[in-house]
Amino acid sequence: MDARPLLINAHHRAGALLAWSAPAATSPWAARVREATHAWLRQAARLADPDAAPAPAWQAACDAAAALRDLVAQAPAPLQARAAEHEAALTTWLAQAQAYRAAAEPVPPPTPTASAGPAQDALQQALQAHAHLQPNAAWCFVCGLRNPVGLKLRFLQAAEGRSLAYAVVPEAYQGYPGVVHGGIVAAMLDEITGRAGTGTDPATARLFYTARLSIRYRRHVPTGRLLRLEGELVRDRGRFYEARGAIYDADTDRALATAEALLAEVPRSELQAMNPEAIGWKVYPLEDCRP
Repeated sequence: MDARPLLINAHHRAGALLAWSAPAATSPWAARVREATHAWLRQAARLADPDAAPAPAWQAACDAAAALRDLVAQAPAPLQARAAEHEAALTTWLAQAQAYRAAAEPVPPPTPTASAGPAQDALQQALQAHAHLQPNAAWCFVCGLRNPVGLKLRFLQAAEGRSLAYAVVPEAYQGYPGVVHGGIVAAMLDEITGRAGTGTDPATARLFYTARLSIRYRRHVPTGRLLRLEGELVRDRGRFYEARGAIYDADTDRALATAEALLAEVPRSELQAMNPEAIGWKVYPLEDCRP
């Protein structure tokens, strides 16, 4: 796991912290800030050491960042004007480090999951028919393979501008007995429409925010039955694109819910901040979703 972005950020922030606390250099608080800043840098440097145990190294770096942040929050009155800025920056660094650590951990058994059993069998058949797996994330509610309460759906690119997924939604996501909650239906339609324009290469995949999602709930979406999700790119306008999606009963081909979506591409500046390793964004083997 490449920790260089976090290390560069840590060194930049440490220099700013030392310069900021310099006017209070003779105070006990400033001495503690200097000590905590150097301790944070030492622990952060360990993240680049291939021989360091990953979990303890990440935890130590996070603990050091949290301790430094708590000290910054205690800044004396003359320095409080910029204390909030440094505190927020340390909080962001800490969140990113924790995300890196979580993404490095093994994928846990998916319980519950909507992508095992018949859904995985259907995905395997689609792969054999020349569809291609799209990337998954670590913690996304719909596609995050490490999210213990997420759906863990796997998505395929069936053709250019067409996405495909299969799901068997567990009872844990019901609204009424035997019926998938309408919010879960919306989440699945939101994802399948966005996936229509994503692609399969994690390095070049397009990611989108949903600007508008219009759903027609045609029939109850059942739990415990094999569902087929389809998305189709309708119009690509560059930064925006329009797509439609649908959820079908896989056995009867009956449309259960449909959607039309307007999506806005995530700006490159934001994509760079979402380091792929930090969010676990990659193509995982299909077997990673097997319970």
